[in-house]
Amino acid sequence: MGLGRRMRGVKRRSPPAAGAGLRHLAPCLCLVLGLALLLASSFGGTARAALASLTISSVETYNHDGSPGNGTVDFGEVYPGTQVTISPAVVFHVTSELEWRLDMWSEALPSGCLLEQQFQSSGSWTVVSAEVQALLEAEAPCDDAPYPQDLRLSPDWTATPGSWTVTVTYQADFTDKTPPVGAVSIDGGATHTNDTSVTLDLTASDNESGLDAMRFSDDGTTWSAWQDFAPTAPWTLPSGDGEKTVWAVFRDRAGNESEPVFDTIVLDTMPPVISGETVTGITATTADITWQTDEEADGQVEYGPDTSYGSFSPKDTSYALERTITLTALEPATLYHFRVLSSDRAGNDSTGADHTFTTLCAAPELTVRSVRQGWRLYAELTWTAPSGAVSYNLYKRDVLAQDPFTLLTSTEDTWHRDQLPSSAPYEFEYYVAAVDSLGRESAPSNIVSASGTTEPPVISDVQSDPADVTCLVTWETDEPATSQVRYGTTPGSYPFETPQDTSLVTSHAVTLTGLEPETTYYFVVLSGDAQGNESQSAEHPFTTLAVAVPPPPENLRVERVWPNHQFVELAWDPVASAELYYVYQRDAAEPGAPWELLNPEGTTGTTYRARLVLDSTDFCVTAWNQAGESDYSDPVNVTKP
Repeated sequence: MGLGRRMRGVKRRSPPAAGAGLRHLAPCLCLVLGLALLLASSFGGTARAALASLTISSVETYNHDGSPGNGTVDFGEVYPGTQVTISPAVVFHVTSELEWRLDMWSEALPSGCLLEQQFQSSGSWTVVSAEVQALLEAEAPCDDAPYPQDLRLSPDWTATPGSWTVTVTYQADFTDKTPPVGAVSIDGGATHTNDTSVTLDLTASDNESGLDAMRFSDDGTTWSAWQDFAPTAPWTLPSGDGEKTVWAVFRDRAGNESEPVFDTIVLDTMPPVISGETVTGITATTADITWQTDEEADGQVEYGPDTSYGSFSPKDTSYALERTITLTALEPATLYHFRVLSSDRAGNDSTGADHTFTTLCAAPELTVRSVRQGWRLYAELTWTAPSGAVSYNLYKRDVLAQDPFTLLTSTEDTWHRDQLPSSAPYEFEYYVAAVDSLGRESAPSNIVSASGTTEPPVISDVQSDPADVTCLVTWETDEPATSQVRYGTTPGSYPFETPQDTSLVTSHAVTLTGLEPETTYYFVVLSGDAQGNESQSAEHPFTTLAVAVPPPPENLRVERVWPNHQFVELAWDPVASAELYYVYQRDAAEPGAPWELLNPEGTTGTTYRARLVLDSTDFCVTAWNQAGESDYSDPVNVTKP
């Protein structure tokens, strides 16, 4: 690269005459190398340039007596802005003055040109040529090639024994003059922290020489030492709560520095102060918990049947000074313990004190039916008794008068009769609420009504289900009413009737009995409401079935054995179509013994007392009607001890 082009009269000394021997051993050489690097900007500014490395080595070439040199000292890599002491040094064997050569080269990224190299020395030195004196200079053309420049200079020196210092100064011009750009983020962009130890997240780019280093500051004035660029770096914030700012500057390999960038974060080491815990909106299954904090915080409620809690509400992650959280799916009439939890934006946690509340009773379930007692008509109201209830408040309103609900009665019973007017029309609605030991009402029950009109009940859906000697008749009415059936075997004539069922219902069922098998009957149904308005249905026919042999009785069993096993009482389930039952016995100890009838007249009941004559007796029973006798039932055995 033309390093020898301007050596300004440097002359190399001839080697000494052959045969001059080594006369003494030179003492150890101690080299202290200091390196400074300056960048001259073509735009009038200055900036640091980053050398990939600077390598300095001392190569002994020959002794004055002409013998070959025997030592090489390599001082390694020296980076800008550092001082390096090389020790131990090489021992040189000389008889007089030692002549050696200093080889030095540098590699810069990006590529540039070395304008000037200067070497200064101190100590006992003798320069090779008077023209060199204390300064050697080399110039090279600026070659902006995309590869490192290798610049060498090899001045010859003569060293006398002792200690000496070499100072090397570079002045260079590089082509990269664009600073990097970057950004800094504290703890991933968090707005708050409760710890002075944070992590800086760093992003930077440099399109030419590449990123080299970074440094930081808490005030933009006093900076940390340069350190190699990395995507993250630990940092300690100044103590004391409040907003903190961290500044960052990035440097590229050409020494260009970015504009300072910064990020802020609030240091908060104090947890929020919780106050004002209140419980409102208590129902049988829910409760609203409200509280305040002295700073914005999130919230959650921990609750349970005792101070071990065990359940958590969903966490409200919004930050506020006051919040209300609703607890759901609670048990009615139950005591709950709770405490509130809040965390501020910095993650400081607070836990409130223990508090309690009791949920309300569940709402009762209310039913109503009309009941006539003499000439009086009542709405009979009954309701369930939820856990925790000690009394009940029953409310009523007149629908036709458009009155509001008012308290009808307070009672500890679970029923009440309210007398209705003797004349129609009228319509009343009722609901009931349970009252707990604290005097709090539950939610209202379902609403029921009692009404009366001048119109008779409307009868619908008349059905019949005949058997051989019975028939079930059913129907519906649009209001509570009585139930009765009139019937006969001739159309339009109803000489038979059932007793009137005075229960006021809307679904009716009456069973006709004592009918003739295989006979057609004609019937009408009658229903009257509480005001005496009565309706009669159209005529409907049905035909009874032929009498069938009944099935054998089931579940024959021993109900009782008398002392000394003289008698046994048998029982069985009834058979619907049976008119009589016959009881049989046989000797269980005799295989194939025939059954013996015990009651030739039969019995209409479903129990029978038999005398125990044999040591082991099997019993069975049959059912009988006009169609015949059933098969034997499954036997039961009675054995004397």
